[in-house]
Order: sequence, then structure tokens, then C-alpha cells
Amino acid sequence: MKKSPSKTAWQYGPVAAAVTAVILVVLCIWGLDNLFSHDYPTVSPEHALIHAPHPKRVLSGPLPTGVVFKVVDFTQASTGYVAGAGVIFETLDGGTDWGRVYHGSVDVSGLEMVSAQVGYAWGQAGNSTTVLKTIDGGAQWAVAGRVPARGIHVASWPTSQVGYVVTLKRDLLKTSNGGETWTILKQPAESVSFVTAAKGWVLERSTVYSTRNGGKSWTSSQLIIPSVPTHRVMIGGEIRSAPDGAVWVMLPGGAGMNQESYTLYRSVSGIHWTAVMARNTAGAGPAPSAAAVSGPGLSPGPMDPVSDHDAFASGMCWACGEAGTWQVVGTTDGGKHWSPPSRPYGALPGLLQSPYSISFPDRTTGYVLATSFSSRQHLTRLYKTTNAGRSWTLISR
Repeated sequence: MKKSPSKTAWQYGPVAAAVTAVILVVLCIWGLDNLFSHDYPTVSPEHALIHAPHPKRVLSGPLPTGVVFKVVDFTQASTGYVAGAGVIFETLDGGTDWGRVYHGSVDVSGLEMVSAQVGYAWGQAGNSTTVLKTIDGGAQWAVAGRVPARGIHVASWPTSQVGYVVTLKRDLLKTSNGGETWTILKQPAESVSFVTAAKGWVLERSTVYSTRNGGKSWTSSQLIIPSVPTHRVMIGGEIRSAPDGAVWVMLPGGAGMNQESYTLYRSVSGIHWTAVMARNTAGAGPAPSAAAVSGPGLSPGPMDPVSDHDAFASGMCWACGEAGTWQVVGTTDGGKHWSPPSRPYGALPGLLQSPYSISFPDRTTGYVLATSFSSRQHLTRLYKTTNAGRSWTLISR
């Protein structure tokens, strides 16, 4: 019996092509139908920005004029941010060149980088208090959530998800999901600082409250002896913890004649405290506690601890005028000695200055952000030191 000849590949070609075309048409119809019938979440441009590809930074000039900046935060000697009314600017070369990385409706009053990639900024946006977040090293910022209070006095972000804020009404709030939702804790506070999600401290008048379980329970310790009159302690103190867990407190005393006495305390444990610096004034009276070292200025300014032994503190003098109204001093031995020697007038010359914030990424390099006032001007000045505050350079006006 004669075999039928085998069919060659070219004989099957037209049939295969036709079948393939039919299959592709069916798949396309099915795929498009499913594509357009699928419910995708609606993402606002502000939220979508944070998931966009990492843009190339454009850092090409000095900070702009006409913007009142309110906060400075440097993670390294060369990398840092300044923020204010609707903007955040970034530098990668120690303040020579800057680029705008946020422009929006939030009047930023605080900023803290949690890590090299994650950071938070916060401030007013209309009638709400808004929290911004970056997850790409500060290149982009997006709305992370809103705080159910009008105004944040201070905030602390120990992790990329957990944060604590103190409102202007001295309520303490906590978030565990990066600022999306907030819980009010029972502990009132003036200032807050956490080193981990569970371990932290708050300051309320002259009492420090510590927790090791994220605010579920608190242990109190007193900064001053009970016999000290209450009028020698004012509201508005600051508590700051260093990365190694040491805690520093700036406690303001009485006020009068544009002066305010103060005491700076240090603790390794966060329970037992030592007064390492104090400033008595003629107009405001004695400081809350006595110390062997006299502090700078005639009123307290912001501080920034670097470690258990290294810290920087500031003081200002409203009446010193052109002699310099603000001075920053530093210690490398836990507060036993401070440099340069403290004095009422400051080392930052210029117009009458009001300090906004200071930032020291290490024990020698630091930045100071101040606002200068006169009858015709309102200027933001950014100063830099590379020798632990012994001399300063104005790098932006």
C-alpha cells in the first residue's frame, strides 16, 4: 500500500496563521474587557508622587530670597534640608547649592529624617495639620496623613512608621502607620523625644515622664527639688534624646525684662538628672537649678544633642543688637566644659535675631537657622560652622 506523502511545513503555514490570528483577537477582546472592568484605587497626585520613579536632583543655586524658613535638619555634614512656607529645599554639598524638593500648601514648621531614605515634615495647611513623608531620601514628599489637632508643637519619629507629636494644647498623640491615623495618649506633654518605638520621654513642666512600652505606662522623675517656687519654671521646655539614648532637657525659668533664666540638664538613664548649665538673669531671676557653668545669652534657645558626651546649646540676647544676639556653645565631655566661653551677647552678628532651629550632624559641623528683624526687613539667615561653633559663616540670606 502506498503511503500518503507527508505534508510539509509550508502546507500548514496558512492554517496556523489563521488560527493564531483568531486566538489573538479573542484574547485581546477578553483582556480589554477585563482591563476596563477592573476597579483600580484612585490615587491623588500628592500621594502618587511618592511612588513615582526617583527623579534626578537639580541642585543649581543658593536658597531663594523672600521665603521665611522655619526648620533646618542635616543628616550628614553635606546633606540636609531647610523648610518653611510651602517649600522644602535640599542640599548635597553642605549648603552651596540647593534644589526644591517640595512645593505645596503645607507651611512646614518641623522636619525630621528617620533614616537615609525615610523622613517626615509637618505643618499647617489651611485649617488642618498635615504630615508629609519621603521614602526616597528626600527627593519627593507626599501627604502621609493629617493630625486631628490644630498645630504641632514638636514631633519625634523613632521609626519609619511610629511617630509621636505634641499639639499646641499639650496633647500627646501617637501613630503606628506612618501618620495615616492617630491615637491620643493620656499623658500630657510640652515636648517629646523617642529613641525607639517603645522607649521615650516627655517633658511636662519640671517633670520628665519615661516609657518603655510606647506610652502605655509612664514613670516620673523630677528635674528640680520640690522646694523651688513654681514661678521659677515656665512652660516651653525642650527634651531631646541622642541616638545612644542619653537625654538632655532645656528648662526655662522665670521671665522678665526680655530675659528668661534657664537650666540645661543631662541624664544617661533618663531617670537621674544633672544640671550641667544654668543662666541667672537680673530681669528673670535665678535659674530653676544651679550649675557650675553659666549658659550663653539671657534667654534659652534651641539645642541639639549628638551623643551622651557631645551636645550643643544656644542662648540669645534680645537687647544686644548689632553686637550679636545669638550664641551657640558645645560640649564634648557631657557638659563639664563648654566652648566657646559663654557670654550674654552672641557670635552671630547682624540684626535682631530670633532662633528657629539648629542642627549638628556630627560633633564639629553644624547649621543655625535664624530670622532677623528690623523696621523694614524680615530675613532668614542660615549659618554654618565646621569647628564646633567657634566661628560661623553666613551661607544664605
